[in-house]
Amino acid sequence: MSASSAAPQKRIKVDNPIVELDGDEMTRIIWAWIKEMV
Repeated sequence: MSASSAAPQKRIKVDNPIVELDGDEMTRIIWAWIKEMV
C-alpha cells in the first residue's frame, strides 16, 4: 500500500524539476507553456 502511494509521488518530483527552479525560470517556462496552448 505505502509502496504504491509513494511511487507516484517520487515520479512527480522527478518529472517536474520546475519546482526547484528560480521564480524567473518558472515564469519563463509557464509563459512558454501558455504560448504553446494558445
